[in-house]
Amino acid sequence: MEFQYYAFDRLHSMISLSKTRANGRVVLKGQSNDPEMKIMFISSDSGTSVDLKSVFEDLTLNALSAEGQLVVDNWTSFRPGLKFYFQSIQNTRCDVKSQLCRYTAFAYILKNGKVEIYDCDNESVTHRAYVDITMPVYYSIKPKQIQKRKFLRAPEMVDSGFCEVSFECEDMDLYQDGYLEYLCGDIAIPVTADMLQNGFFVKVSKNEPELYTKRRELVDLKRR
Repeated sequence: MEFQYYAFDRLHSMISLSKTRANGRVVLKGQSNDPEMKIMFISSDSGTSVDLKSVFEDLTLNALSAEGQLVVDNWTSFRPGLKFYFQSIQNTRCDVKSQLCRYTAFAYILKNGKVEIYDCDNESVTHRAYVDITMPVYYSIKPKQIQKRKFLRAPEMVDSGFCEVSFECEDMDLYQDGYLEYLCGDIAIPVTADMLQNGFFVKVSKNEPELYTKRRELVDLKRR
């Protein structure tokens, strides 16, 4: 079986790729103007573009089984940090496990024992066929109150001088220590996976703690 590379072609190439998330899974949906095309995905590090032409030889060397057939429906490593997936069915959708990476979609078709693969045009704003899968993390910061008793008066709730930071994240297993940090004065303190799961308390001076991430290609941080 032979492989043939083709440059971007508006008629055949993938012209868009979108994503939806649900229950720790990601559904990718590609679009080509040619309904006969199937999809080959390449996963790479988040924010890292794939130059199909430069990796084409390595990809094709790993894309055939021992029987000489195209390896389909299986994520296969062919370079450090790169995996390909030839979807066997003629379907624009693919359900994948949530992981922090970039997925790029390429159109392919089998013709007369040849695998024709069409490059995409990811420099174009209108024909971008990749998506970055990030980890949505929602956080809230609330003052911690305690009950204070006064002589001959009903107890009342007063600020304790601490605030509680809590998180919501569907992909806890993907988080690594230090993806998030918070400022305590001028000191940056990394948020560990345990802190993300259980929350933590911070003593408040003048301002509440400031949460941020230096890994925006991996973490989508939003406040509730």
